Amino acid sequence: MRRASIHALILITSLALPSCHELAGFPSPARPLDSLSPSDREALLDWISESREQHPDFFFALQTLVAEAPQTAAQSHTGVVSFGFRLGQEPRFLAPALELLVVAEPPLDQLSEHCWAQVRDNLIFAVGLMRDSRSLPSLVALLRSEENAATTHVIAESIARLESDQALEILLGLADDQYQPESFRHAVLTGLGTARREIAAKRLSTELYKRPPPEFARQLLTALGQAGNVGGWSTPTLFANEEKLTRTTASDAALWAFLEYPSDLIANEARTALYVSSYPETLTRIRELRSASDENQRQRLDTLYDDLQRFLKDTGRLPGI
Repeated sequence: MRRASIHALILITSLALPSCHELAGFPSPARPLDSLSPSDREALLDWISESREQHPDFFFALQTLVAEAPQTAAQSHTGVVSFGFRLGQEPRFLAPALELLVVAEPPLDQLSEHCWAQVRDNLIFAVGLMRDSRSLPSLVALLRSEENAATTHVIAESIARLESDQALEILLGLADDQYQPESFRHAVLTGLGTARREIAAKRLSTELYKRPPPEFARQLLTALGQAGNVGGWSTPTLFANEEKLTRTTASDAALWAFLEYPSDLIANEARTALYVSSYPETLTRIRELRSASDENQRQRLDTLYDDLQRFLKDTGRLPGI
């Protein structure tokens, strides 16, 4: 592939990140390569070396993209760099991305710390989208060395996208590790939403049923919306047999929060999660809940039912429409 065509692949789109010209506030993480086991380190370095020999243009293109990040941000109407989604569609960028994230020193001679943090988040997001199990040791090394909660969440989401039992076991173990700071555990736990797995939806719903503080409850509902996301389930997965139970678990938890939390803010977040999931069976569940509810809750459920049914019809996601 010619360099010009590679550059065309990684067109800039919009992502809600701080400006690339804002400085400070992001601690430099420890070098992730040092926390890899000797065998994982050797395997990664060999893989990168082989990839560089086979696809040198992709290494050049990514290095150029990173170097031009401040200029790209300045030219963007949002003032941010966003290339993660586009990059994640091309598997040949995986080794170059892992080299920048795990092996190379941060390019702070070219970028501010804030800009590099923004670029890192895009690279991590792209790695997760590629869903390559070989990236798991590197992502775990990144997770264990990260100090910023927002980036911790991005890494956890990328690990969850791998969807393997091993990946989820690692995330669940870290989320339950009481020796970790609460902010770390919450960031890891809410990253589980991108895993199309029943066990992830169950863990998220269990945490929500504990009635956590509103801000954490909102984060859990966002993750549950991701777990049931109709768009996510429309793409191939080895765990398609878990779709019904995963989406039902996520939907039931969102409905519970809609009824049980007194805050309108939480109710709106629960409604959003149900829209993101767009699971038609939710309508049946609302009718069942209505029959066992008081007058006030029946009115709220009637409104939710009508709104969700209309949304499903308008988006073509209601069977028979």
